[in-house]
This record gives sequence, C-alpha cells and structure tokens, in this order.
Amino acid sequence: GLIQDLKCHTAYPLHCFDVLIGYYTDDFSYILKGVRVVEDWKSEHTRKDTAYQLRRKLFFANYKMEIQEVGINIRKSKASGKRKLRSA
Repeated sequence: GLIQDLKCHTAYPLHCFDVLIGYYTDDFSYILKGVRVVEDWKSEHTRKDTAYQLRRKLFFANYKMEIQEVGINIRKSKASGKRKLRSA
C-alpha cells in the first residue's frame, strides 16, 4: 500500500511555554513515504476562521509539520448564477 498507520481524529496537545493551552484534532493522519501527513477537511469559510488559524500556527510551532487542508470550494457561476463544486 501507499500509506501506512492511517488514523482518524488524533488529538495533538498544543503547548506554549510548557503550558497546555488546547488541542488540535485532525481529520486524518497517515505515513506516506516515511513522513507523517496530517490532513484536515476545511471549507473556504472555516479556513479563514481566526481560531483555526491560531491552532494551525500553534500546531506548526509544536510539531514542525504543516496541516494539509483539503475540501471543496463552492462558488457561484457568474454566467448562470448556479453553484459549482470544485476540489480544493
């Protein structure tokens, strides 16, 4: 298989100056080619949420890993006014 050690909803403690300030919970994590990958499903709206942005930065500061954001962007077509789904 391509991936190993698939996990769902792993809670990562977030510390600042050795004080536990909260947790970040991923949607999925796995090992790909020997490297841990952390994925989170986000809409355009939740990607911009300030609480999520802070958790993402704290996660990087604690674990030196970027969160891979996946999701669907919903946009209205200017021509038809209908909603279109597009992979992020």
